[in-house]
Amino acid sequence: MILIPEIVKKSEMAGKIFETVVIKELNGEFFWRDVYKNEVDLIKVEKEKMFETADELEHILLTAIPTSDVCIHTAAVSDFTVSKLRGKLSSNEKHTIVLTPREKILDQIKKVNPKIFLVAFKAEVGSSDKNLIKEAQKRQKESHADMIVANHVGRPDQGFESDDNEVFIIDNRVTHVPLSNKRVIAEKIIDEVSKSIRSGKH
Repeated sequence: MILIPEIVKKSEMAGKIFETVVIKELNGEFFWRDVYKNEVDLIKVEKEKMFETADELEHILLTAIPTSDVCIHTAAVSDFTVSKLRGKLSSNEKHTIVLTPREKILDQIKKVNPKIFLVAFKAEVGSSDKNLIKEAQKRQKESHADMIVANHVGRPDQGFESDDNEVFIIDNRVTHVPLSNKRVIAEKIIDEVSKSIRSGKH
């Protein structure tokens, strides 16, 4: 299974341009092939870290981002936090849970490291392709992401419950990836990131 590294360390990326996809992963070391040199380069990525809450994820990311070149932010993080109540709640009474909006992690990434190449994700339910792309471009602008990957949720045979998906990869243009295995989509995303960095558009 090809995994998309969420953080790529700057020290290992310096001076290297990668054209295609991760071809092997072993103990956190990713091998990339440069099709121009026909060579295989080795880079290290941020080791996997487990988290349970949005606050924990925020801490992990904002700690790693200042020294990183690329962030592919796939996590769907809650937009709200539950306000804490003092004291013990009586089980004989009704209670209201207050949800407080939290600052979006995605919107903080470019503030911490303006030079990082940021890939965001946007999902919509019951939307047309045209509206999905429009909403994704709006979110890309808001977060200052260099690229955003948009997909539908709720369509049969694709999305969260399936090994397949259909996406639109959006930077200064829109690239449609028709219904494909998620491994193929991951390869395409990495390929588009590499092309964008190589072209100097970032």
